[in-house]
Amino acid sequence: MNMMQQTIACGGLFLLSTVTQADTILGVYAGVGNWNTGTDGSFSSQGDSIDVVSDLGFDDESQNFIYAALEHPIPFLPNIKLSKTDLDNQAISDLPTTIDFEGKKFNASDRVDTKLDLSHTDVVLYYEVLDNWVSLDLGLTARNFTGEARLNAAALSRVAESEIEGWIPLGYVKAQFDLPFTGFYAGGEVHALAFDDNGITDYSVRVGYESMFRVGAELGYRKMSLELEDVDNGSFRSDLNIDGVYLSLTLHI
Repeated sequence: MNMMQQTIACGGLFLLSTVTQADTILGVYAGVGNWNTGTDGSFSSQGDSIDVVSDLGFDDESQNFIYAALEHPIPFLPNIKLSKTDLDNQAISDLPTTIDFEGKKFNASDRVDTKLDLSHTDVVLYYEVLDNWVSLDLGLTARNFTGEARLNAAALSRVAESEIEGWIPLGYVKAQFDLPFTGFYAGGEVHALAFDDNGITDYSVRVGYESMFRVGAELGYRKMSLELEDVDNGSFRSDLNIDGVYLSLTLHI
């Protein structure tokens, strides 16, 4: 074999290995699921601190979420994950005490219909630091809240609401251990950051299974703590904890 043939052969082997590696690394991951949440803590806006359980009668809620991630072999360009979580809590209760919200007074025994919407969209840019039976992703999350807090005393024609809107940056870490040759895995992820008077900790742990057909399921637990102060220069403040078990269906293309 002459030098030219050796060069072509080596180039072919290199190209084959590159294509094989790209096929291994390039992928789309998606999932859709339901999160059974319980909420406790308090919030306020130009008035009193309102306890969501003792004042408003919040109970468990069923919330939906969806996500999709693209991973690729392009050097230095981060992978991207998009997710949307519906987080809409509603309750009807007779107030045990008088409260002020958004400069409006709601008296004790008033029947109030409350909505607390903390729905959000995450844009995550991350790098795979490890990618084997043990995987580790590190990156940044931009979380966009698009919700509101609203109290409505229909009998009194009195409504008060505060918008919960704005972008908050968070650090992102995800780790996963794959049990070799079984399809089973366990892992978790964290979105967290504290700055100014705002602090968010959002973590989840899970176990899952992916079949040979690249479809699977996950069972996990997620908890989100929100200490918000003047989000996007608004008046909404919160000290809330939201947690519960979730179940999702997954797809890996």
